[in-house]
Amino acid sequence: MNSSWMYRWYDDRWPDATSNASLNSAAGQQLLRALQEAQAQQAQTIAQQAQTIAQQAQIIAQLQATIAQRAQIIAQLQATIAQLQRDIKALQVAQQAPRWRGLLRLFSCC
Repeated sequence: MNSSWMYRWYDDRWPDATSNASLNSAAGQQLLRALQEAQAQQAQTIAQQAQTIAQQAQIIAQLQATIAQRAQIIAQLQATIAQLQRDIKALQVAQQAPRWRGLLRLFSCC
């Protein structure tokens, strides 16, 4: 009698293998669904990040083109500045030339 009471208490306390398998199966399915949802969210996040990277690459390409255009403009402006500096120097020399000629005439007569 005592032993039957022990078995009954044990059976009530601890579910049998069939109910354990059922619980494990349900928990496993729930875990699988949670993992699948997490994977789907990760895939969506990765796709969004890939799209963002593609947009950033396009922006970088546009900026590089803009920089190249501006570098060309700067080179043209530098060439223009150099030519203007040469022109200024030539004008300064031309303006001072008559003075020197006049001074040379003044001193050459003596």
